[in-house]
Amino acid sequence: MLLPDRVEIELESGSEHCMMYRYTRAEWVCGDTWHESLDAAFMQAEHEYGLSASDFLAVHEGQPDSSRDGAA
Repeated sequence: MLLPDRVEIELESGSEHCMMYRYTRAEWVCGDTWHESLDAAFMQAEHEYGLSASDFLAVHEGQPDSSRDGAA
């Protein structure tokens, strides 16, 4: 399995559930997982990649997605 260069966590609309997506530098999806809560997704990101919540850039709906330039 390919290792990710970028990790994104997306909240499901109207829910506390979220998905964590992993992408390579070439924008290939190299994994995704469902999580019961944002905290659970952050815990998984820390376990798998050593990332903490502060490593992620918050992007709100309707706001340009600047996370493609770096962030976790």
